[in-house]
Amino acid sequence: MLIGDLLLSGPPLPGVTTVIPTADDLSMAFLSSSPVVPRDLCQKIAVVGDNLVVGWAGSYDVARDVISELVRLNAARPFTNELLQRHFDSLSPSVWLDPNVQGRQNAIGLVGFVRDGNRVAQFGRSNYQLPTQLFGTVGLLGTWWHDVEEFLKKFQQLPESRDRPTNALEQSLSFGLQLTGTFLNLEMATLDSVKKLYGGGYEIAASIAGKFEKLDDVTYVFWETRTDGTTVRLNLVPRRVFRYAYQDDLLVIRAVSFQGEGPTDTVRQDLFPVRPVYRDLRPTEITSPPVPTLNTRWLCNFIFVSLPNGRTGILTLVLYKATGGDRWVKFFDNPIGVGVQQEFLDLVVREFWEEFGIRVEY
Repeated sequence: MLIGDLLLSGPPLPGVTTVIPTADDLSMAFLSSSPVVPRDLCQKIAVVGDNLVVGWAGSYDVARDVISELVRLNAARPFTNELLQRHFDSLSPSVWLDPNVQGRQNAIGLVGFVRDGNRVAQFGRSNYQLPTQLFGTVGLLGTWWHDVEEFLKKFQQLPESRDRPTNALEQSLSFGLQLTGTFLNLEMATLDSVKKLYGGGYEIAASIAGKFEKLDDVTYVFWETRTDGTTVRLNLVPRRVFRYAYQDDLLVIRAVSFQGEGPTDTVRQDLFPVRPVYRDLRPTEITSPPVPTLNTRWLCNFIFVSLPNGRTGILTLVLYKATGGDRWVKFFDNPIGVGVQQEFLDLVVREFWEEFGIRVEY
């Protein structure tokens, strides 16, 4: 499994204001004299082919050249691990980030997986390798690897379903969704990740049914609670919703903000088309990107709570529905609205009691 953020950074451009799904205004996070600021969104995971997936960090221009060449070569002759490493060795050493050099470099680091016969080989260039109990050796890149390392250290086991058996792939994807949703929630609350020049959104890629692909059809839902003494009350309308959808190699993020207590009270809706690294956005993708439905197979709920002891917590509830049927939360369009099933509310009450020992009302 690969997880990558979307934020591109660089020197500020006069008169250019960057908007990202998690924040409307970044001016409070950066001084006018900041030498490096968020500039754009771009996919940092590239599915080169069914047999090869690559994640990158560093210089956008170098990554674009290197990965475009990978796409071209792999289409002509699919890479094996041996051919891939031989190709990387043939590149100029200046392509790769030097860990001994401080500051920005015109170079990149890579991590990824290549299908080699009946096995999958993991590779990396200019990356940090972290041994873990759950995932073996994890390759980390970019400005967020320290935060990811701390997150990984807190987990002793993979998420498990309470109502049905889950396989290793489902557990890994659930973990990836929990990690990315937690980082999104913290980003909305503090902008700390953006200040460290990562975030803006996250992608997940994995080997699914024998080929590498991005995790599609995902909705992140962020809920708030109010604490009154020892009682926590759940707001029945979510604060923010992010829908991640792919049309071919284009990522579209649909961001919806709710306000008030009514199920159709919305602040705004925005669409963010996010290009792959190896090409620019097409004119129609900028002016009229597709609007994906908010109802998806993967429904990821994150409920923020201020605990009576002064601490904070996040309850994570992930639902996967391979086909239609009852959903915990159902969204509507024209106008945009949300409906909450009693099953979901009962689950929230039960999980809050088991996780935090507190009673939830709604």
